[in-house]
Amino acid sequence: MSAGSAAVIAKARSKYGKTLTLSDYKSLMVKNDVNDIVTALKAYPDFKKELASISDTAVRRGQAEEMMNKRLFRIYMDLCRFKFGKKGGFYYYLVKQEEVKQIISAAMYISADAYETFILSFPVFLTEYCSFDIMALTKARSFSEMLIALKGTPYYDILKALPVDGGRFPQIRSIERALGMYYQTWLLDTVKKEFSGSERDEIEKCILRGCDIYNLKLCYRLKGLFKLSNDDVMSCRIPYHYRFSEKNMSELLEKADSEPVLPLILRHPYFKSCRDIEGIDFETAVKKANQRFFSEKLRLSQYDSVVMYSLMELLAIENANLTTVIEGVRYSLASEEIEKMLII
Repeated sequence: MSAGSAAVIAKARSKYGKTLTLSDYKSLMVKNDVNDIVTALKAYPDFKKELASISDTAVRRGQAEEMMNKRLFRIYMDLCRFKFGKKGGFYYYLVKQEEVKQIISAAMYISADAYETFILSFPVFLTEYCSFDIMALTKARSFSEMLIALKGTPYYDILKALPVDGGRFPQIRSIERALGMYYQTWLLDTVKKEFSGSERDEIEKCILRGCDIYNLKLCYRLKGLFKLSNDDVMSCRIPYHYRFSEKNMSELLEKADSEPVLPLILRHPYFKSCRDIEGIDFETAVKKANQRFFSEKLRLSQYDSVVMYSLMELLAIENANLTTVIEGVRYSLASEEIEKMLII
C-alpha cells in the first residue's frame, strides 16, 4: 500500500470517528431555531470553518445546508490531495456527480420557468471545480441557452441528442436518465481502467449497488407515486446492476400492478434490517441500508478508493440528519419525533 493510500484510509476513518453522535443530535434538537443550531455547530472543529462566516442572527435554512455540503466537499478535496492524479480520473467522481446533479436541477427549474430558484440554490463553491462555467448555466433561460453554457463538455453532446418535448424542452425524465447513464458508464469505465483485482471488484460492487438503489427508486417513485406504466418505468432504468437485475425489476413491477410497491421493495435483501420497522418510508430505508453497508466498508476495506467512497456516503447521511434536525426545530417537533427520523 502506498503512503498516499494509507493516508487516505487513516484520515477517512479518523473523520468518520468525529461524526455527530446521538448525544450531539439531541443537544441540537432542543435549540430554539436554526440560528441556535448553527451557533452550536460552530463549537465543533469540523464544522467551524464553513459556518464561521454565517451570522448567528439571520441564518436561512438553505444557507446552512449549503455550508454543510461545502464542508463535505472540503473533506473530499482534502482526501483527494493524496490521490487525485489526473483531473478526469476516479478520484474526480464526486465533482462529476455534482456536475450532473446541478445540470438536472437547472433543467428542472428552467423548464418550469423558475430559473431564479436555481440561481439561489446552486452551490457557489463548485465554480472553481466544474468542467463548465456554472455561472453561465445560471443565466440560461431556455434549453438552447443551457446547451450553449455546456458546449465543449460531454454533457452538451448528451443533451443535444435528446428529443425536445413540444419543440421547447426534453422531458426531465429523459435528461435524468441520459445524464445518469453517462455518469455511471464513465465511473465504471474509469474503475476498469484504473484498478484491478480485488480492489476493482470491491469498488465496482459499491457503484453497482448504487445503480440498484437508483432503479429501486424508479420503481418507488414512477410506479408507486406517479402510476406510470411498467414499460415507461423500465425505459428509465440504468442498465447496470449488482443484485437487482432487469428481470428482477420487471417482476417487481408486475407484482406492483396488484400490490403496494413499497412492501415489495422492502423485501429486497438490501433492506433486510429495515423490514420490521413500522411505518418506515423508502428514503429512510435507503439511508439505513446505506449506513449499515458503508460503515462496514469503511471499517474493514483495505482499499483507499472504497474507504473514501464509503466516507462520502456516510457524510451525506450525516448532512441528511442535520437537515432533519433543522426542519424539526423549525416546525417545533418534539425531540422524540425528530430522533425517530435520524439515521444513527
